[in-house]
Amino acid sequence: MSEARTALIDANLLALWIIGQVSEAEVPRCRRTRHYSIDDYRMLAKYLSRFSQVLIIPNIATETSNLIGALSGDYLQKARGILAAALRVWDECYIPSVQAINEREYRRLGL
Repeated sequence: MSEARTALIDANLLALWIIGQVSEAEVPRCRRTRHYSIDDYRMLAKYLSRFSQVLIIPNIATETSNLIGALSGDYLQKARGILAAALRVWDECYIPSVQAINEREYRRLGL
């Protein structure tokens, strides 16, 4: 029996993944992802395909929504649709900030 593999992805990479799905050509053009290449997007998409589940926290969802807001028109609507569809199936875990600051990862990652 294979065990479920879960990925935790940060907002910048999640924005890259979404914007790349909207249009690979938009990756180097969008101000939020211009420091990534199309190859970076493809590598990320391939890597994420290895996981059966994605785990996010509300802060990541909010920041990703803000980052993809750099798009406009049809691209923005498509990106919001991709994020909405993903949020319907991903696991979202809420950890109160007062609790998170007591975790060992806090000193390295912050909130």
